[in-house]
Amino acid sequence: ADSLRIRDRLWRTDLETALTGGVGVGAALALVANADGQVIALAADTGEERWRVRLTSEVLAPPVASGERVVVQTQDGKIHGLSTASGELAWRYTTELPVLTLRGTATPVVVGNMAILGLANGELVALNLLSGELLWETKFTTGEGKTELERIVDVNTPVVVGDIIYASSYQGKVGAISRGAGRELWTQAASSYHAPSYGPGRLYMVGADDRIHSYRASGGIEQWVNEDFLRRKLSAPIALNDFIAVADREGYLHLLAPEDGEVVGRVKVDGDGVSVPMVASVIAGGEGESARETLFVLDNSGNLTAYQFQMEDSQ
Repeated sequence: ADSLRIRDRLWRTDLETALTGGVGVGAALALVANADGQVIALAADTGEERWRVRLTSEVLAPPVASGERVVVQTQDGKIHGLSTASGELAWRYTTELPVLTLRGTATPVVVGNMAILGLANGELVALNLLSGELLWETKFTTGEGKTELERIVDVNTPVVVGDIIYASSYQGKVGAISRGAGRELWTQAASSYHAPSYGPGRLYMVGADDRIHSYRASGGIEQWVNEDFLRRKLSAPIALNDFIAVADREGYLHLLAPEDGEVVGRVKVDGDGVSVPMVASVIAGGEGESARETLFVLDNSGNLTAYQFQMEDSQ
């Protein structure tokens, strides 16, 4: 693993509030929120505050911005469309919350003029980005237990690849639906706290029991299961070019082979563990250097580390 050279800090802003839900970036804005339901928009290039607006409940997932709208899902089951210019409310969509839900909400995914959201009631919905009009809704999974606890079926953040949406839920399913009409293409019984990750021809999911599953993206046939990490509290998986990456509560980053799920590499990140989703990006190299895929890992101590990987010659 090679370390990435970090350039000088661009800006730093003290917002004088405890933030929740991570950072959203879009429409030249960096967006954050707090437990009081306040969304704060900053200029992405300078950190200058553009606006603040208070919504109906706490925000536990990053706001998402595209074009003229910022989309935010709050813990009370409401989805808000705000003006990127002013933060003014343009529309609001209200969903029906179950008696019990997981703490947290799915991050909205914006594709073109469509905002796609996984909901705590087991549904996926697509809304018109500008108007908030319902384009379609589908019951991805249904709670079937005898108690309210057994009927928790929160849908995680969906993953959109072309015209297909991949999703997973707690105590429900993993599967694929069409983006145009919300029609189910395939599903498999599953339970997960995390969004799945798409790699060429495959879908990867970390189950609630910390088993790692690989499915054929077309048809949903399970290809392999890795059971090496039970009770390790794995993070969401992320598909890189040559590896599948997961991190755990003990602070280790593990690399798996996409073909069979075997562990091919491991590095200690931090003793306090890793729990938030990792992010991958292709970073341009310096003069004479090629661009390289880079994995960014934020650990529970608050340290951000960047990794680059290469296969070693076994001989």
